[in-house]
Amino acid sequence: MSFSKQLVGSVLCATLTVALSGQTSAGGQATATRQSVVPQKPIVLWKEDFEGEQPEKFALTHHNAKQVTVAFAGVSEEHAAGGKRSFKIAATLTEGNYAYWIIKVDAPFTHPLKIRGKVRREGEVDVQVGYYFRNVDTGASSLVRQGTKIADRKDGWSTWECYDPGLLKSAQQLRLQAVGVFIFPSAWRRPRPAQPQHYFKNTAAVAYVDDLEVIRMPRPKPPGKVPRPQDIREYRVVPVAPLTESRILASSPVIPDDMKRDRLSMTAAQDEYESASFAILSGQQLDQVKVTMTDLVQGAHRIAAADLRVVKCWFLPTDYDEWLPITVMYPELLLHDDELIKVDIPKVKQSIRATTTGGETRYFDISKGNPELKPEYTIEDAASLQPVQIRPFVPQQFWLTVHVPVGAAPGEYRAEIVIEPQNAPSRRMPVVLRVLPFRLPAPVLEYSHYYRAKLKTDGAPLISSEWKTEQQLEAEFRDMQSHGVNNPAIYQGVGSGPDAGKALQRYLTVWDRVGLSKERLFMVAAGASNELEQQRKRLAMAKRFGFRDLYAFGSDEASGERLLAQRNFWTRTRGVGLKIAVACNPDFDELVGDLLDAPILGGPARPDLAARVRQRGYRIYMYGNPQYGHPNPVIYRRNFGLSLWRAGYHGAVSYAYQHAMTWHPWNDFANGRFPKMTYPTTSGVVGTISWEGFRETIDDVRYLTRLLGLLDRATAQPATRKAAT
Repeated sequence: MSFSKQLVGSVLCATLTVALSGQTSAGGQATATRQSVVPQKPIVLWKEDFEGEQPEKFALTHHNAKQVTVAFAGVSEEHAAGGKRSFKIAATLTEGNYAYWIIKVDAPFTHPLKIRGKVRREGEVDVQVGYYFRNVDTGASSLVRQGTKIADRKDGWSTWECYDPGLLKSAQQLRLQAVGVFIFPSAWRRPRPAQPQHYFKNTAAVAYVDDLEVIRMPRPKPPGKVPRPQDIREYRVVPVAPLTESRILASSPVIPDDMKRDRLSMTAAQDEYESASFAILSGQQLDQVKVTMTDLVQGAHRIAAADLRVVKCWFLPTDYDEWLPITVMYPELLLHDDELIKVDIPKVKQSIRATTTGGETRYFDISKGNPELKPEYTIEDAASLQPVQIRPFVPQQFWLTVHVPVGAAPGEYRAEIVIEPQNAPSRRMPVVLRVLPFRLPAPVLEYSHYYRAKLKTDGAPLISSEWKTEQQLEAEFRDMQSHGVNNPAIYQGVGSGPDAGKALQRYLTVWDRVGLSKERLFMVAAGASNELEQQRKRLAMAKRFGFRDLYAFGSDEASGERLLAQRNFWTRTRGVGLKIAVACNPDFDELVGDLLDAPILGGPARPDLAARVRQRGYRIYMYGNPQYGHPNPVIYRRNFGLSLWRAGYHGAVSYAYQHAMTWHPWNDFANGRFPKMTYPTTSGVVGTISWEGFRETIDDVRYLTRLLGLLDRATAQPATRKAAT
């Protein structure tokens, strides 16, 4: 076998391994305080079939229609799913797009709850079942309406289920509050056509509901063995997979079985960052644990020691809705100083260390809105890993990232992790790094993201997603570059007045200094003005700094008439020499596909639309599948890597590197969780596990790019071209 074929095979195997390694099954989130007997089968807690003498009745509780005229709401013998009766709702709805009827039912979320029911509909409406729940600690209530149809019957009845086991992860106590029937316009659940919303228009809705049940489902089994005190005589050091859907939580003593590894090893090519992880679990408290790593050595060759960080578990609000975020513990932050954030698990509280403008350093509550935490207060992580305290039966995860420099000799490098508690014997854990005999190229796909920051010209730093000093800007540009994002879509504008353009010039000077891409400049602010003179200034500035193309942005996520209304502006802007990009919906293709140089299409991949965009000679990017900030690194690897290339996309423009607007970026409980991959500090940036997962996504595509290059070279030779065909 020739060397080139061996290398092709090696890279192919590496590509497939990288692509598949993150796609493990999700692990349960059982905690130490919630270990209970797992029931062997589901148990029906409540049932209503409307056959009894005093059946429960639905009541209209919430709608956004201009008017709801209820003709009938009660038990009926017209149709029944099983017995002789069902509950009938007959109403006329004007405007709006939803109406909810509920029956109050109370049950605790000590186990996952499944709501099941049968519905029959008449008219241009969709009907599904769901439920309300309430937060016992706060008294707030919220709605889950992600019902799923599981069966259709020939007599017009369909069975629906609503089941969200994720609610069991809540750090606060939840209870079922009501079972609901939800009515929507029929077109609401279908792919959006050329208008952004669908509304009732004096719509006659008839719905029948029958055989409602609240079912207590079995609790998920713990993802691993729950250790007992006698099991841990001394502390354990456990290598674990860094990027999986399973999680090591500070609220549980369990290290998931599917994360455990026999040894700490990595494989990387030249010019690649590679991560690994391990956890320490102790039966006693370990004080002032110092963790260091030696350089990686192979004979006379040496690679600098990894950057070591702690994985910080803290509480995040999951976006069930903005009114009632469900508080869930996630391992998200990668910190040098574990004490930057303090988390009180029993009280479901957390705080961050900051220094006021008067020089006082203290902790500020970030478990709720807190106006005392000002954006001008200093927040800093340490420059290197600080000693940590490890509590009994609370696993502490650590993260290491190695950068293999260009020109590193291939082969197997070895190092050691040194663990030195103040009150226990030290341990050493071997580390192995296999360096491959090639350098990874730039990815065949282009990776960008929305970057809201504008230059703060007075030099006074803020903790903000919107304003950065030059030092902060450079630190974040370098962070993006090291993660494979080389052309962020920027919000910096030209401005007006005598200093017009100076801030943009300084901004692009930092861009130049870091060495980001000059192929395309995505300029979100360039869509804010219809003045062609402003567009000419932007283009002149971009050309002065060596950018090949400048893209102005249209109105974000517009559809229908709003999208069509931009055609004139886009035509004039393109006439000046700019190109057009915008986040959009699938109707762009029919309405503005001839003018839109770079559609940034939201949602799952659409190979059909990608093919049509390519036929026009334009570029298509993915967006919102999902937005940044989901605390699951695997989902980005799955959706933005090899599958994106297979779908025919040119890349991704995701939202957003940071987003907090007027709220403090470190307090997601102030107004709900905004999309972001990183958190700003006064002089740098704090990353997350999901951000590391996104880097691995790009590395997957870099391996693919290497493979495609080898195949191109191999098939260019007559002997191998014939074999390939």
